[in-house]
Amino acid sequence: MEHPKLEKIIDTFFKCDKAELLKIFDELLTALEAEENAQPSRMMSQNYETAQANPEIHTLPGNLKDARDAIFPYYWGTDGWFSRLHLENVKGPANYASLVGTIACLLKNPNLCVDTYSQRSNELEVKAITALANLLFYHTDSPWGVFTIGGTISNLYAGKIGIERVCPGVSGRGLAGEKIAGIASRAAHYSNETLADWLGIGRDNLQAIPTDGKFSMRLDLLEKEMDRLYQEKFKIAFIITTFGTTDAFGIDDILQIKEIAIAKSGQYKVPCPQIHVDAAAGWPLSFLAEYDTVANKLGFSASILPIIRKAQEQCESLKSADSVTIDFHKMGWGHYPSSAFIVN
Repeated sequence: MEHPKLEKIIDTFFKCDKAELLKIFDELLTALEAEENAQPSRMMSQNYETAQANPEIHTLPGNLKDARDAIFPYYWGTDGWFSRLHLENVKGPANYASLVGTIACLLKNPNLCVDTYSQRSNELEVKAITALANLLFYHTDSPWGVFTIGGTISNLYAGKIGIERVCPGVSGRGLAGEKIAGIASRAAHYSNETLADWLGIGRDNLQAIPTDGKFSMRLDLLEKEMDRLYQEKFKIAFIITTFGTTDAFGIDDILQIKEIAIAKSGQYKVPCPQIHVDAAAGWPLSFLAEYDTVANKLGFSASILPIIRKAQEQCESLKSADSVTIDFHKMGWGHYPSSAFIVN
């Protein structure tokens, strides 16, 4: 490459032109503001065959605005806070604190996010995980956890721990024909099938327990299924409960499920399954766990207070979980990907 062209690339992409960057960020936020206030548009054409035939995204001489213009138009229609397209329970738009945090982190090298290179990043992770664990588990002494790239990966951690729990040493020798099963509710997130596949136990060995009218796992059917699996010499590695299904916000009775698991594993003299909670959507209810509904300083209406008290009762059961998945990109209104796996 000719030296002047190389210098131009370096100047454009690797030297910080603060004024230019601030101008581009301002234009992006202005476009976002305009999109939020616009009426939902009709479905745009989606030319997949044309995209394959013409994969070039941008052919103009490279500059920072080209980087913006090459991507932003493809996301027109992404809902904002006030859009009628906004789906609160699925993908709430990121808040602006999250935007600032994301930009700050992107300025660092995420591949070197260990103490050896970044000095104190692990310390920050320990602080954040401990704070979250104390919120969810009510002041636990020694929590452990990691931030992950999504709820699926967080659930995967739980499944892996469960397998090692019922088959010690399997991480080294492999499954080697072990009959391993997992359990979730029929209303649980589809990621459970993914992790059953990835972990090698097989989707056919993930048992889906029907739910009741409130989309909670039926405890009577859970007991029957555990009996069947144990009688057929399966090792039940995990029971993944749900704390707020994505579609109907069903909440499983975690405490009762834990008690059933302890009783059944004791009856058959086998290790107790990992009791994991997929709280990707529902975990922010924990912020109400210590809310004084009598003083009611936030002024909730009388019709809301019984719902808050019920939520507090359900949050209390999180203490009985072995581990939990939380997502920040749903009801936490953070950017993708942002999740955490926390062990009690």
